[in-house]
Amino acid sequence: MTKMMRMGAAVGAAGLLTVLAACTSGASSDWDGLAKGVGTVEDPRGEAASYPSINQAEAVAVLAGCNDAAERAYKDLDVTILEEVVGGSLLQRSAAEIARFASQPEADSEAIVDRQYTDPRIIIPGSGGRWWMADVAVVSDGSRQLLTFSEGEEGQWLLVSAITLDAELPAIAVDERGFARIAPDDDLSGRFMPRDAVAAYQDLWETGGEGPGSPLATTPGGQEVLELRTPADQLLVARYASTAPEHTDSWTLRTEEGGTVTVGHFAHTETITGFRVPGPVPPGGDPEPHNPLITHHTGELAMWIPAAESPEILGAQWSAIGVG
Repeated sequence: MTKMMRMGAAVGAAGLLTVLAACTSGASSDWDGLAKGVGTVEDPRGEAASYPSINQAEAVAVLAGCNDAAERAYKDLDVTILEEVVGGSLLQRSAAEIARFASQPEADSEAIVDRQYTDPRIIIPGSGGRWWMADVAVVSDGSRQLLTFSEGEEGQWLLVSAITLDAELPAIAVDERGFARIAPDDDLSGRFMPRDAVAAYQDLWETGGEGPGSPLATTPGGQEVLELRTPADQLLVARYASTAPEHTDSWTLRTEEGGTVTVGHFAHTETITGFRVPGPVPPGGDPEPHNPLITHHTGELAMWIPAAESPEILGAQWSAIGVG
């Protein structure tokens, strides 16, 4: 099982780990002079109507501020501090997991490991974008994370998605000024539209890819979902049902090959039931189940929808946020 598909709820403080990792700016030498980013003009606000609302230096400052707030939130186990810098389903996941972490005896709590980033690549969309992304490397294990920031109601930047990538982020198309090109959510260049990516992913959980998720079923990420949806214990049955996420925003970029990369929120319920009598499932249905355990999950998905190839799940991260 790869890091990309592991549930954020695997340990009590996983959501907080995600936030701490996602907001860590690392050594200043790693972040100064970001020449690698997409969107490289010195001052993007020369024409407010046509330029994005942040430049690379400011993006780095946002990352550093996010790190400071996350460290204070962990120290005080206070989710209200996270609300200053985190939003979307990531805040839901983090709040649930901070609560679980706070309820554990200190001796049973997993230690929060400080993780630093290097090799940052800030991706700034062109006109019309009130959001931006950062593709960064995790020093401790060499993995990469895709972070998405969106402008909040009060004009502040909020980290709304933090996804460990299981595949390399494809090259992003840029405009004549060097800014990333935004793609519409009804783009028809690939096997399905970006706005349908979450439904296709959820279909893997619900039906095993018999519906809109069929183009994903034979991909590495799809195969992993099919493995995860089947309990290792043969006396258990797991069923998944897609639910409406509280947050429905999505962010889509054009890729150099003509396709798209999209990031969005998803949610589903998991129902685990046991059998009264051990044995194989009889023809026509399951044995009488009992003691159902129902959990509610939410998370974020990153998907590449190429113009001429099968879609690819770049990463997905989710956590349990409720029971029953």
